Amino acid sequence: MGKKALGIFLGMVALAWSATTATRDLPAFYAPGSSFVVTVSVAPDPEITGVILSETLPAGWTMTGWAIVPEILTISSNPEPDTYKWVVVLGTESMPFAISYTVQVPADTSGVQSFSGTVSVSGGRVYEVGGDRVIEEKGDLDADGSITVADVVLCARMAAGDLPPDLEKGDLDSDGSVTDSDAVMLLRDVMGLP
Repeated sequence: MGKKALGIFLGMVALAWSATTATRDLPAFYAPGSSFVVTVSVAPDPEITGVILSETLPAGWTMTGWAIVPEILTISSNPEPDTYKWVVVLGTESMPFAISYTVQVPADTSGVQSFSGTVSVSGGRVYEVGGDRVIEEKGDLDADGSITVADVVLCARMAAGDLPPDLEKGDLDSDGSVTDSDAVMLLRDVMGLP
């Protein structure tokens, strides 16, 4: 009885260590009417030969393009509104991969928005996509529908005390104030830097 229990325990530990993982990476914030890139990195269990990644976007948001690295056989579909699926054929050699997709945000969007997703693998197991799940509307300080250098200037002026702070859209790091670090974060976004 003891050897059987030990065998079951070791099998469970091995399964836990070899589970497929998927992690979503979202930008720090969004602006209504803008677009941005979402990346989901998938590390399949070595025994896996195929993966189905399913991502559900906030209501009304659309995917405008996607890419996979490394390039492997992939089929994409949009089976229902706001949900996108990729079937990834790994063959006999399981390897980590990342799918990046561009999201278009409707101009009338506001507030906190949520993403969700799952990874289904051969054998019927389903895993929730981890990592970032929510994104907030921030950065468009002049309310023109895009984040530009003008927003960076406004943020810097708020940080310097020249303008009253807009904590809802200007406090990018959510520390309770608009500071130089918020202006730098906004500038990095405008320049397309991580």
